[in-house]
Amino acid sequence: MNKVFTPRSLLCAVAAASTLLPLCAHAAAEDGDSWFVRLGGERVIFHDKNAGFQGPGIPPGANLQTQTEDLSAVYFSVARGITSHVEIEAILGVPPEFKVHARGPASLGAVPYNGAPASSGRQMAPSFAVNYKFNEPGDFYRPYLGAGLVYSHFYDIKGTPQTDLANGGPTSITYSDSLGLLLVAGVSFKVADHWRANFSVTHADVRPTVTTHTLGADRVNSYDLGPIVFTGAVSYGF
Repeated sequence: MNKVFTPRSLLCAVAAASTLLPLCAHAAAEDGDSWFVRLGGERVIFHDKNAGFQGPGIPPGANLQTQTEDLSAVYFSVARGITSHVEIEAILGVPPEFKVHARGPASLGAVPYNGAPASSGRQMAPSFAVNYKFNEPGDFYRPYLGAGLVYSHFYDIKGTPQTDLANGGPTSITYSDSLGLLLVAGVSFKVADHWRANFSVTHADVRPTVTTHTLGADRVNSYDLGPIVFTGAVSYGF
């Protein structure tokens, strides 16, 4: 049977020949659901790497590090399908509270250090990713890979009495903002028309600089938080 060219297929052929690919991509995205809203939960596992605080009153080799505790958070995202295989996703969620404890020597003089609560705060981390989805729309499962950027802003940082004692006086703490890459691997399963269940693992590059301020003395520590994020969500397409 000879293939019949419709006006739409002819338009896509001409567009491809003239490198007007966005026209075809838009047409492909309209064949099925093109917007996706996802809501679920995530578990964040931190793999802190830091050299320890440096500054006035800290002897060389003191190894005064900290460790961020693992946490759970709400996951929310909105995605736009560009083609049947490519989507752009904005990841939002609710800023979770994180807690930090000291890691290093058992004590600083008479002040307990290792394991002592050091600080708490909140992290707002809006992210942007481009995902490539394998298989075809409507298939029962669709693995996907993605890459993008994550911007981390830390706020409402609070120290503890143990932090004040370890630093020799009332201490405030600041985190710098961080911009880094993220990588995503996941799979979605079709539950019903328009509905899918999504599961993914994400590695984010989050590297803030933490500074403590005590009676005019600033002490600095550079972090690689190295979070691995496990996410489960329900997705609705329209």
